[in-house]
Amino acid sequence: MIVINSAASEIEPVFVDAETLENAVLDGLNLHRALLSKSKLKGASLVDANLRSAELDGAELSYANMSRTLLMNALFQQANLSFVNFQDSKPIGANFTGANLQNADLTRADVFAARFTDANLRGAIMLCERIEDSSFENAKFNDTTVWPEGFDPIAKGALRVE
Repeated sequence: MIVINSAASEIEPVFVDAETLENAVLDGLNLHRALLSKSKLKGASLVDANLRSAELDGAELSYANMSRTLLMNALFQQANLSFVNFQDSKPIGANFTGANLQNADLTRADVFAARFTDANLRGAIMLCERIEDSSFENAKFNDTTVWPEGFDPIAKGALRVE
């Protein structure tokens, strides 16, 4: 049994009947303000979950499915988000500083005011909504990164790398 605590004192802990969160099915759970920094969630399914203001700094989330997930103001600093499915999610105001988003799919994700400072965006699909309102200072991308037509990542501070 794993207990996921919240930073909000009025929210009850979530009990997950599992020995590990790797490949766990957490679809639709209310994990608002969950404390999951440095957690191992590789391959986990968080479809339609509520992770608003969750702390996921340094977490291992590669290959996770976070489609349609509420991620407003979530913290993903230094997290491994490679190959994560963020389709139709809402990382509004999320902090991806230093995160590895290599080959992540953010198709239709609403990234208004999200911070991708120093993030690895190589091979990511960045066909996001409101991308022009996000920050990309020193984010690294390559020729396989997909951007919306007309969006200039270099003008936003991103760096093209090999």
